[in-house]
Amino acid sequence: MEPIAQTNPIHVADNLPPDEFEQKLSAHQDEGAIVLPVVVSRFKSRRAFSFSLPPSVLKEIAELDSLPERSSEIPKGINRPLLERHFRAIQTYALNDPTPVFAPIVLAPKRSVFVGIGHDGAGFVALDADARFYVVDGQHRVRAFAEAYGANQNLDAEYSLPVLLIEEASTVEIRADFIDLSKTLRLTPSIRVALGNDPLSLATTNLVQESGTFKGRVEFVAANAKKTGDAVPIWTVNGVAGFLKSFLTGEPGARDAEAMKILQHLNSAELVGALDQFFAEVGYSQVGVWKDPATELLRTPSGLRLLGVLLRGTDGAVADAERIAALGGLDWSATSKAWPALFVVDGEKERTITGAAALRSAAQSAEAKLAIAKESDASAQTEKEAA
Repeated sequence: MEPIAQTNPIHVADNLPPDEFEQKLSAHQDEGAIVLPVVVSRFKSRRAFSFSLPPSVLKEIAELDSLPERSSEIPKGINRPLLERHFRAIQTYALNDPTPVFAPIVLAPKRSVFVGIGHDGAGFVALDADARFYVVDGQHRVRAFAEAYGANQNLDAEYSLPVLLIEEASTVEIRADFIDLSKTLRLTPSIRVALGNDPLSLATTNLVQESGTFKGRVEFVAANAKKTGDAVPIWTVNGVAGFLKSFLTGEPGARDAEAMKILQHLNSAELVGALDQFFAEVGYSQVGVWKDPATELLRTPSGLRLLGVLLRGTDGAVADAERIAALGGLDWSATSKAWPALFVVDGEKERTITGAAALRSAAQSAEAKLAIAKESDASAQTEKEAA
């Protein structure tokens, strides 16, 4: 996992008597800080502080940390990829609409910030010259106003932008805040896993990092993995999450909540060993095999979910080496007749059915084939011993 960047806290002086309140306010002004009135908001046990900033100040203190459009490593950014068409549209709206309105931009401090609150609840925030903030939510607005200010130096006279200041211990929590604030945004499922702070998301990203098969071959941001040539990634991190849920529950349609009930019993090292053994059995150590039609099903989300069910032993533990070797011997081509429930004829082409019911039937077919193969091997061994 990447190093966790620690944020600096908001230093709050509460219930200041009037004289001390004025004294601290004046001291910060004398030191050259930007001093602004704040309103305290409360979210259960958590406090946040609201104030407003002119675009010229906002563009200096709010530092964008966006994800790349694609990444085969756990991304280090806090927000989704920055979309030019999005911030250009906001910029046009800000410059041209006669009566615009904007939601608060949510910030978290990179460096310590002072907030003073008086007996009457009135307060101020002091932003010194070194004040810098993570943008938890509103990166497109920040970029739009930064560029709009460059085009119109009078923008400060037209705008004072609402800001909500929150405190978090590290960038992990800030990422989680972004996910919480983005419930209605069209984020890719992989971004939600990559930035998620829930146990299942963390277990998924750890699995990718620990597995020799997955590491470097998983897309953490985009909706789909690249499919051209020998290029990696092969899977998305959301696809790996589907694999993990299927393995934990033995159910290809399992929900997050069901998997998280069992997650504490996961032996990650054993699962990594089983994964790497399986992919060694099918020859995935060679780059060219990533394009091999004989293993195409394994490159799909459905194939990963099916594999998750089958790598689960009869007692719910990780399958043993003998079973893994047998799984590696199955036909994993995209048009394999080993999985009749997974394929239908659509015109002149066959297509894969991705539903949970089809995957259950496919798993049952695989179990039947494994049982027949095991009986055949046992019979051959008996005949050999008899001879």
